Amino acid sequence: MQLRYQYRLYPDEAQRVALARLFGCVRTVFNDALARVKPVKASNRLLGSPKARTAEGPYRRVPKSIDLSREPITRAKTTPEREWLVEVSAVRLQQALRDADRAWQAHEGSKTGKRQGPRVGAPRFKYRRDRTQSARFTANARWRITDAGKLSLPKVGEVKVVWSRDLPSAPSSVTVIRDAAGRYFASFVVETDDEPLTSRTPMPHATFRDESPRGERLATFDLPDLPERITVREVIRLRVREEVARHNADPTPSWRGLVTPTRAEQELNGRPDHGARPRIDWEKQADRALEAFSRQGFVVIVGDRQAQTLEETVDLTTDPEIVFIKLVPLVGG
Repeated sequence: MQLRYQYRLYPDEAQRVALARLFGCVRTVFNDALARVKPVKASNRLLGSPKARTAEGPYRRVPKSIDLSREPITRAKTTPEREWLVEVSAVRLQQALRDADRAWQAHEGSKTGKRQGPRVGAPRFKYRRDRTQSARFTANARWRITDAGKLSLPKVGEVKVVWSRDLPSAPSSVTVIRDAAGRYFASFVVETDDEPLTSRTPMPHATFRDESPRGERLATFDLPDLPERITVREVIRLRVREEVARHNADPTPSWRGLVTPTRAEQELNGRPDHGARPRIDWEKQADRALEAFSRQGFVVIVGDRQAQTLEETVDLTTDPEIVFIKLVPLVGG
């Protein structure tokens, strides 16, 4: 039996840029393949089934991934519009075509009853503003889990993984996912009958607490499965990313995060009292929070000491509690 095991990823700045480039190239190749296949299927559909023709004319052969690799990948790389496809692994681009094939097979199998489970719709075009972005790596994509427990991806690098539980066996593939809140995940496909991998030490957690300058506790929340050592910059970004994710999942009229979004951003994203669902950009919020820390808009207390710089390292195994004290009202902009 195949199962999926999902873990948090913490790519650095350069790796986030490389992953954004990868998601964009994979999305483009997938969409180019879809643009070639959809008209052919629509034309064949107008003719009806071979046993009950509704119109005259020849059926057109539906191109498969091996046919499409020449146009959306090989030839596309030589054009000014698609020359940036060379910046990512060619194996990943080929996998995008095979994923498109699998999506069509799942749809057709669902219609004919050959595929069990819920009805599967036809593949749709992917967009940069979709809630999630993903890229799948199979065995031939040269990805691996390093001895240090990191996920090594071609043309991305070795990405930090939080192993919240053991993998029951060696994975056959991994899908890297970026969700709407900007969080990254690795979803591994494993066979449950194989021998388990070596056990890993449970990862630490952190408690984030907001206090007033007078020491009044304002809010507290916990985050499990974090790296043992993390910089103050990463702590602030992680805290902002989580609070934005929670707000976007269940928005309330009042924002209770570290830095209040600007009025312009709230109006742009919509407000609950206007019937629209507000969505906050966590990366903009994180940049504002880092700027506020630099100008001493708030202080960060780790254990019994105050963090002085963004590059200061926090050891969560010894100091799992992090306190944020706002010295002035923090509004983005």
